Amino acid sequence: MRGEEEAHGPNATVRGVVRFARRLSVPDVVLRAGGAAIRVRPWPADAATAQVLPVPGGVLPSPQEVGRWMTGLSRLGYHRVRTAALGEHDQRPYREAGLDPLEELVLLRRLLTDKPPRAARRVRRSEWAMLPEVDAAAFASEWHLDHDAIVDACRATPRHRLRVADGGAGPIGYVVHGRAGHTGYVQRLAVRPEAAGQGWGRALVLDGLGWMAAAGCIEVLVNTHADNDRALALYDRLGFRALPDGLVVLGSTLVRSLSGDAS
Repeated sequence: MRGEEEAHGPNATVRGVVRFARRLSVPDVVLRAGGAAIRVRPWPADAATAQVLPVPGGVLPSPQEVGRWMTGLSRLGYHRVRTAALGEHDQRPYREAGLDPLEELVLLRRLLTDKPPRAARRVRRSEWAMLPEVDAAAFASEWHLDHDAIVDACRATPRHRLRVADGGAGPIGYVVHGRAGHTGYVQRLAVRPEAAGQGWGRALVLDGLGWMAAAGCIEVLVNTHADNDRALALYDRLGFRALPDGLVVLGSTLVRSLSGDAS
């Protein structure tokens, strides 16, 4: 990996997107049952699949409440449902309601005992529109994030930092980092395939680690698919280590029912 040793390498060209306040192109639908709630939007890879996302600060639903939501999603015209990546504790009500594992992700952790170098600067707002294209090039069609999903990655934590890497003709990679309390998160890292192996991903991750350490974070978490060998190798080189319990995305086919309700 060439990286920072090059005169015109990633650290010289990693640039930050200015803060923005942008609404989703399609507002989330919120379903409630009892004291719990979920946000719903079409999954970018398949509009007939509902992607259910947690409501920040919400309580864990019961299996019965999840069942009511499934009925509500069917009435909204969805044929399938998939959750966000869930930890072992959060999976329980969805599994008991009949959802099955679709994907398994490795959860990795790195302690922030040092302050990695920061090498980012602000960029034009117009580059925001290019990020979904970068993501689509970096990931298979069923995994790439559209505009709304990138916005959601940014707002998933109380504080976030969005950075891009510029290869000279526009962004060739980007990263979303988040902070919540003393924990930092690598929410999304995407680099165009033609720029892979040149140090861009390393530079983007390191920039965020410095931001987290300066804010008082003591650890950082990231998850990736268990078969994403390139990403796992990158995070290993950066000092991340896999935790024993990973994350799981659950899903199910929706069956129309005349019983139940959701509001």
